[in-house]
Amino acid sequence: MAKDNRSIGTLTIALDATVSNSLGIADAHTLYLWSPASFSGTVSVQVSPTIGGDDFATLQDGTTDVTLTANRCKAVTAVAGLRVRLSSSIAQVAAAAFTLDGAFEH
Repeated sequence: MAKDNRSIGTLTIALDATVSNSLGIADAHTLYLWSPASFSGTVSVQVSPTIGGDDFATLQDGTTDVTLTANRCKAVTAVAGLRVRLSSSIAQVAAAAFTLDGAFEH
C-alpha cells in the first residue's frame, strides 16, 4: 500500500471559546496535531464516531487523556472516530489555531 501524508485543515478555538470546529478524519491512520506557540488552559483531543453528530468524547491513549502542549507536534496513531475537535479547560484569551495533518494508506 502507498502512504500519503496531507493537510486535513485547521482546528481553531476562537477568542472566549472552549471548543474548536471539527474536521473529518475518516481513513486517516495517523494524525499530526501542530500546536501554536501559546494557548490558554489544557487542550484535549476529542473524537466522534459519527460524521455529522455532536457526540464527542475525549480521546485516550490507554487510560490517559490525549492533550496538547504549546509549540509541539503530537502524533496520534490508530485513531478511533470519524471527526476530531479540540476542547480547552478554559476560554481562550486569543484565538488558537492548530494545524491538522494526516497519514493515509491507499
